[in-house]
Amino acid sequence: GVDRCDVLPVDAHRYSMVQGTWSESEEVARMPRARSFVDLPEPLTTLLIEAAQQGEPLQLNHVDDDARLDPDGAKEIVESLGVRSLAAVPVAMGDEVVGWMIVQSMVPRSWEPRELAICSALSHDLVSSLMQVRALERLKPPLRVIAPVMPFPTSGTPRAQANALANETPTHPPAAIAPCQ
Repeated sequence: GVDRCDVLPVDAHRYSMVQGTWSESEEVARMPRARSFVDLPEPLTTLLIEAAQQGEPLQLNHVDDDARLDPDGAKEIVESLGVRSLAAVPVAMGDEVVGWMIVQSMVPRSWEPRELAICSALSHDLVSSLMQVRALERLKPPLRVIAPVMPFPTSGTPRAQANALANETPTHPPAAIAPCQ
C-alpha cells in the first residue's frame, strides 16, 4: 500500500496553501521528507520536470532499479526520503505546475492505474480549491492595522499567554482596521 502522501508546493512562498502530508504510521511520519519541491533530491526534481513537460504522472516502481537513475541518484532519493517506490501527479493550474502530489512506499511496488487516477482526481480538487482562494483574495481588499489592541504576552506557556490575554484590560481603544487605499 501507500505509506505516505505528500502534497508539495513548487514555490512555497507563493503557494504555501498547497501542501500537506499523510503518513500510514507514526514510524513513517518520523522519516525524512521534503517540505517543498526545492527540498527534493535533484535526481527526483529532474524526473518530475520531465514528467510535467510530458503531462504525465511520474512512476518510480523500484527506485534502486530505475533505468532513469544512476546508482548515486537512486541512493540520494532513498536516503533523503526513505522510500523505494513513488508516484507523483502534478498539481497544475492551466500550464503552470504549482505543486506535486507524491505517494510513496517504503518497499518497491507497482502503481495501479486506479491509484494514479485517484491521485489525479485529488490534484484536480486541489486546483479547484486553489482557484477559489485566489478569486476570494481578489475580491477582498487588503487590511492594515492602524493601532494594536493590547500588548501580546511573549513569555510563559501558551496556556499562560492565553490566560494573560483573557485577563488583560486594553490600555487603549480597540484597533481600527481599515481597507488599504
